Amino acid sequence: NIKLAFALTSVSLRDAGDLDASVTTDDDIESIPSGLSGETAMHRWTIDGATLQSLIMPFNSGAIQSDYSGNLNNGTKVGMSFHSTVSAFCKVGSCYTFNGTSDVMNLAIGTFDHTNATEGTVSLWLKTSSNCAGTNNLCGLFDYDGNAAGDYRMRLALDNLNQPVFSLYDGTTTYTISGASAVNNGAWRHIVGTWDATGMKLYVDNSVAASNSSVVNLGTFTPTSARAGALFEASTLESFFPGTLDEIH
Repeated sequence: NIKLAFALTSVSLRDAGDLDASVTTDDDIESIPSGLSGETAMHRWTIDGATLQSLIMPFNSGAIQSDYSGNLNNGTKVGMSFHSTVSAFCKVGSCYTFNGTSDVMNLAIGTFDHTNATEGTVSLWLKTSSNCAGTNNLCGLFDYDGNAAGDYRMRLALDNLNQPVFSLYDGTTTYTISGASAVNNGAWRHIVGTWDATGMKLYVDNSVAASNSSVVNLGTFTPTSARAGALFEASTLESFFPGTLDEIH
């Protein structure tokens, strides 16, 4: 039972003849959750009531940022400037600007558990307001930790050349791929890091910016924290991002 998060009268989904999921009744249609834009809801798919995503963070004006995936990975903002106008500031709906020195969005772990994950994707929209000048020549976009502070398992960042970096850690080895072009042109850029049985890929604006053939298993760990706009290293919050983020998935 595949549900779409927007109203349709009837739709049939087919993939090489193997999938035939028809939406023809109200029971097959899931209404858009309050606060979620129609465009964001396009990405909110469920199978038999279970979401296919661990995190859907479109951002709102509240102190607590709702995770619309249903996995309770809600965010708590520290600083940050809220914007609600798409044409002036945001890519989709509302968004937040981070000051590059102290602003961060701390995410509750909830059911955000990727222990022994062998595939996954993290994506977001960014628009820089200045060059990356963070600690260790990095500016954090998304950071997911396990076991202890600084034991990150999944990370998106910019380096000191303002190029995107995607890293995974399996408990022993760190695997990193980097884009070859800077993304600090003050325009909205779409950054995606993904891994599966074919290896790791980093996409910028729908084009492959970097890849390798490393097949990564994130290993056994206890998820402890996640955040947007900074990195956590050795119990220290650092590497703050200067710019605007939107639609973290």
